[in-house]
Amino acid sequence: MKKYSLLLFFLISINILPQAEMISLDNTVYEFLKEMKVKGIIPSIHDDNPNLTKGEVLEYLSIIEKNTDKLTPVEMGLLKRYKFQISDQLGDEAATYLFRFSEYPKPLGDILTTKNKYLYAYEKGPNNAYVEGVGKAWYGHRFSPGVNNALVYDVGFKIHGTLMENFGYMLMVRKGLVSGNRDFATVVEPLLNGNFKFIENLENEASGNFDFTDGYLRYNMNPMDDLKLNFQIGREKIRFGYGYSNSLIMSGEHPNTDFIKFEAEYGSVRFVSVLSSAVGRFSIDRLKNYTKMIAMNKLQLSFDEMFDISIGESVIYSDRGIDITYLNPLLFYKFAEMSLQDRDNGMIWFDFQSDFFKNLEIQATFLLDENILTNMKELDRFTNKTAYQLGAYWYDAFTLPNTSLMFEYTKIRPYVYTHYNHKNTHTTWDFPLGHPAGPNSDEIMVKAAHNLTDRVRLFGEYRFTRRGENYTDAAGNVTKNVGGDIFLVHKDGFDSEIAPFLDGIRYNTNYASVGIRTEPFNDLIFELAYNYKSDENLTNGGKTDLSWLMFRFTMEY
Repeated sequence: MKKYSLLLFFLISINILPQAEMISLDNTVYEFLKEMKVKGIIPSIHDDNPNLTKGEVLEYLSIIEKNTDKLTPVEMGLLKRYKFQISDQLGDEAATYLFRFSEYPKPLGDILTTKNKYLYAYEKGPNNAYVEGVGKAWYGHRFSPGVNNALVYDVGFKIHGTLMENFGYMLMVRKGLVSGNRDFATVVEPLLNGNFKFIENLENEASGNFDFTDGYLRYNMNPMDDLKLNFQIGREKIRFGYGYSNSLIMSGEHPNTDFIKFEAEYGSVRFVSVLSSAVGRFSIDRLKNYTKMIAMNKLQLSFDEMFDISIGESVIYSDRGIDITYLNPLLFYKFAEMSLQDRDNGMIWFDFQSDFFKNLEIQATFLLDENILTNMKELDRFTNKTAYQLGAYWYDAFTLPNTSLMFEYTKIRPYVYTHYNHKNTHTTWDFPLGHPAGPNSDEIMVKAAHNLTDRVRLFGEYRFTRRGENYTDAAGNVTKNVGGDIFLVHKDGFDSEIAPFLDGIRYNTNYASVGIRTEPFNDLIFELAYNYKSDENLTNGGKTDLSWLMFRFTMEY
């Protein structure tokens, strides 16, 4: 494909980055790296496109290790633990495994230790392979409305490693079951609403079953000094754009999408191009199901110890195969989309992240959905599909060591993410790809965390969300569209040309969560959290409350 011809040209490069496999975004090492970035120990971790390779993470940890005089005892413990885990050290003193090379199976007695754990491990020269059993269990106990519970659990395996120093790979398969209250299970694990087996439920089970699979192949290289090129094809959790709560662009809080990604970094310039595929809303009629394509580019300039600034663009299209136009990364998508007869859903955004305050980071994003330049004097018009986000991250907050505090405000105007072709909405399944608050809403978020030790983390979060929803009749039919439904576009000649912010049926939502996470033994993680959510209808009256306790256990062996 044209988009990656430059990459193919460099396949003969011999200056290769080692340890090319990716570190999953669910790995808690990202929290530690973020804290060290805000503290001023390491440079930008590019958390607008945060997926890092094992080699990149170890490079950051190496920089931190050279600044141990600036670390607290807890941070020293975290550094030691993550460097040990990420490096995948083997040997009887560092790891326990059932099989390695041609050795006989080992006993299971080392599970409750700080050793790295594998079912099988192989290392020879630049090649390695690790096989792990993976398992998760979520248990939720609902206190209101009405006492209820749900258990969600899965088991599977994960194969990952690096070949010939430059090829990273991963394959993961998980199969799970749900017991207890089926509706509450989707609160305990929201991604069940994006799982075909669970939603289809052909077995007519009281609860249901589900499955997930992820995998990728990634190629990394250094063809010349200061130039890094990366190519990846696969499926895993990814995010695009800044956001301490959720990104306006691609939050990662949705079902994982398939993608092809190309990255180039030279000096202070960083470019990322992604072609991803997602699906539409679920329909029992499989002839109505469809795939949409999402093309995204982002150009970033990084100024050391000052700030990062970027411009990005995306286009969503459907009802045709891969469009060659959007394979070209050196093209302004909005003008190209017009040349294709204005069929697709385009967005442009600008973002900023500071690097000039020690222990304090500021970031901002401004999003333009479609074209508002022709109506700049009428900011309440429905065509003013804009959103913005402002946030700050304070580490060692209130001079408390090992404590982080985040604040963020997000505003999304009516009709943002929508499109006249319902297949081109900025969604996958019923999930927004961007911020889950959706159009015609704003949100204040405060989040705090404290590392009590290198293995125990306390956390809390509060969100206050305002939104305006469409007016409907008793049958659920929309009587007035105020731009509050991501799947419902403005209809010319029927809906009002003016779309005031927060018009419609007004709701206020309060959400709070406090909890504790611990990893007493490597690869065995326990999390306990209490959650409360209230939803108040300010227009018609009425209030609903939801409170629940959730326990989560994650294991890799």
